[in-house]
Amino acid sequence: MNKKARYYLSLLALGMGGSTIWLLMYIRYVFYDPMLEALGCTNTQLGALTTITTVAGWVFTLPNGILSDRFDSKKLIVLALVLNSCCSFFFAATMGSLGYTSALITWLGLAFSVGLGYWPALMKFINTLAGPENAGKSFSYYYTVYGIFAACVNVVEIAVGNVVGFRGTVLVIGVTTLLCAILDVFLLENEEKREKRIAMENGGVVIAEKLDDEPKPEKKKMSAGDIITMLKWPGFWYIGVIYLFTYTVYAQISYYNPWLINVMGLDSTLSSTFSTVRTYLFMLWCPLGGILADKVFKATYKAFIPLFAISFVLLAGTLFFKSGMNPMIAAVYSLLPAIFIMPLYSITNSCLRELHINPALLGTTIAVSGLMGGFVDGLWPVMFGHWIDKFGNGGYTYIFMFLAADCILGIICALGIGRHHKKCLEGKRVQLLKGQERPEVVDW
Repeated sequence: MNKKARYYLSLLALGMGGSTIWLLMYIRYVFYDPMLEALGCTNTQLGALTTITTVAGWVFTLPNGILSDRFDSKKLIVLALVLNSCCSFFFAATMGSLGYTSALITWLGLAFSVGLGYWPALMKFINTLAGPENAGKSFSYYYTVYGIFAACVNVVEIAVGNVVGFRGTVLVIGVTTLLCAILDVFLLENEEKREKRIAMENGGVVIAEKLDDEPKPEKKKMSAGDIITMLKWPGFWYIGVIYLFTYTVYAQISYYNPWLINVMGLDSTLSSTFSTVRTYLFMLWCPLGGILADKVFKATYKAFIPLFAISFVLLAGTLFFKSGMNPMIAAVYSLLPAIFIMPLYSITNSCLRELHINPALLGTTIAVSGLMGGFVDGLWPVMFGHWIDKFGNGGYTYIFMFLAADCILGIICALGIGRHHKKCLEGKRVQLLKGQERPEVVDW
């Protein structure tokens, strides 16, 4: 298989699996009201499900990163998809008898399925597919596949759900996730095979044969000193904070769905359709992020600034819509922020190249810094749900004000990343592990 075909097939497999593994965990984004009805719970309880996965994710944080740095990425990705599929089948089988308790057990299981190295393994895999200089392109293409495939699955979910109910949508997710795991087995390379192929491409058959003869080096074990080094590095904090801001607007624009139903009076099925377009199909805009990051600004942090700024304007504009206005106009407007938020979120991890993180700590850094995203899944949904339960439709005003403010903070963080990147290029900052000597020229 030639290099180009392998690159795109790998992104296809990763994007399909990546889209399905989150579908059940965040199924409320599209099926908010049907899920409330099926479980017989409150808005606050529904938001608390992602709090369950977040708290459980905190427990898995260090193992998540260490596993991704020590074990084959392909095996971790396939294992996570299989376990995730089992959670879907369990939820579909027990939601009728156990109700909300079934959801609590399932969401804990979902946290376990992705807590064994999946996310950092996925990020490392994508980041190295075409080299750091094309990271923006790789991530944006990944999210394009992610969005298209998730949109297609959601169309099937809606159709099946209309015929057999909410349980049918969950079964669709379970079957699809299992099929994606099988696809990854055949299309993804394991690390040993990948290293040998890269050696052949760069140095010919002699080097590749030498790799076969040499003993395989042991994976580096994380030491207490390395953890301190990671925590002291500014890039560790920047990737966590910028992820918090991009993930917040990406995940929480899902509240356009209940806003359209409860405030603007749109039909729930039509609102779910718009939610599918907004949340998944509009990931077709993700390559815009890669173009801005790699070609136009040649730096991800620079692309963050205009994308956050435009998102701020559009989210703030939502506050001018009032009950009684034409719901279709509001529905169409709700799509506009996604045009810029999807590219913004898709390039989040491509700023790793500007944070100059030591490769030996990359997986653990991604996993541990991801704790910042715990606010998005663990606190924001409960807080937003409480606002809606307490203030009724007025709660949505607070939600969209919160999201607009998030964009301003994102711009401030992007400027900080730029300053850090400049200091690293000037040699003023270098992340060294214990025993490493400071190089005269740092080539990241």
